[in-house]
Amino acid sequence: MKKITIIVDGINKEIEVSNESYNEMVKAIKDDDVRFQPKTNSKEYYYINNVGNVATYFWYNSTIDKDLYNQGNCFRTKEDAEFALTQYDRRLNNLIIQWKLKYDRVELDWGNNKCGFGAILGYYIYYDNNSKRYSHSTNQHHQKNIPHFSSRDKAIACIKWLEIVL
Repeated sequence: MKKITIIVDGINKEIEVSNESYNEMVKAIKDDDVRFQPKTNSKEYYYINNVGNVATYFWYNSTIDKDLYNQGNCFRTKEDAEFALTQYDRRLNNLIIQWKLKYDRVELDWGNNKCGFGAILGYYIYYDNNSKRYSHSTNQHHQKNIPHFSSRDKAIACIKWLEIVL
């Protein structure tokens, strides 16, 4: 028997299911995954880089490859990645901006041209398809159309707020 948590109308309920039922559910979820993931090493894929441009890379099953995949940022063609740029979730972006207006009105100085130690770190929020939760990461360069937070704590506080309002 396996314990799983289901959410119905916003209510979490932990239930037990047989191993067979659990395996069938996992297979159905994996079969329904519409994200593109290259199956062989060195297969080219496209992604939206940290400054909001479409870029290409080769799949080596690295941590970076897996992170891009988990963020839903791994595309079969350049056209697919460009289309994804036009579909950016404006509602989520607007909610984050509203939160920032109230709690984090700090403008980051992206023009300091520092890299590595001493560089400005901007924290941003993304949805991790693997964990099915919002998460945060850092960047030393401004990403177009993505709100950045002045600290890790601010990004985490905004994520907690998003989990309540969404």
